[in-house]
Amino acid sequence: MPPITDRHLSRATGSRMFGGTKRGSWRVPGSDQRGAGSVVPLFFGNAILADEPAFAETYLGSHPLAKAFLTAHKPFPRSDASLPYFGVDTFSFIDSRGDVTYARYQILPVGGEHYFADADAAKKSPDYLQSEIRQRVSHTPVRFRLVLQIAQPGDKLDDPSVALSSALRTVELGTIAITKAVADNEAAQRRLLFLPNANSPSRWRA
Repeated sequence: MPPITDRHLSRATGSRMFGGTKRGSWRVPGSDQRGAGSVVPLFFGNAILADEPAFAETYLGSHPLAKAFLTAHKPFPRSDASLPYFGVDTFSFIDSRGDVTYARYQILPVGGEHYFADADAAKKSPDYLQSEIRQRVSHTPVRFRLVLQIAQPGDKLDDPSVALSSALRTVELGTIAITKAVADNEAAQRRLLFLPNANSPSRWRA
C-alpha cells in the first residue's frame, strides 16, 4: 500500500495495541471507530491490499458494513492522546459463581476527544501525529481510562464488524498511563504483533 500521511483525507482508521504483563500477557487491539471492517479481518485486509482495484470494489460492493467502515468520515485528531479506542474482540469474564459476562474493552482519553477541522488538518505536517505524541509524552504522561462495555442481549459477540448496542453499560477498570516513547517505533510494532493465543482465559477468572 502507498504510505498514507496523518493528514490525508483517506487516512486509515487509527488503531493501537494495548497490553500488559503484570498478570500474564494480554493484548487488546483498539480502533478509533466502533466495529471492524469484516467478521474475518484477513478477508478485509486482502481486499484492501489487492493489486486489482476491481477486487476491492467487488468486495466492498458485497459487504456494506466493510464499505461503511472504510468510507466513513474520520475527523482528524489533534493528538493520538485525544482519540478513543474501541476493542473489537469480545472477552468472557467468569465470576466466582461461574456466571459469565461478555464485554469489550474501551480505552478513552482522560482529557477528552479533540479534533481539527479538515482545512486546519491539511496545514499540518504529514507525520504530525507521530511528532506531537512524542513531544507530549516527553513532558507529561498520556492517560487513558480503561473501561469495559458490557454486552447486552442480542449483541453479536462473535462478529467484530458489528459494534455492541448503544445502550451502554460500562465498568471502570482503571487508568493506563503512557510515560515514554520508544526509540525505534517500527521495531517495537513488530514485537507487539497481535497474537490472539497470547490471551490466556484462565488467568482472568474473577
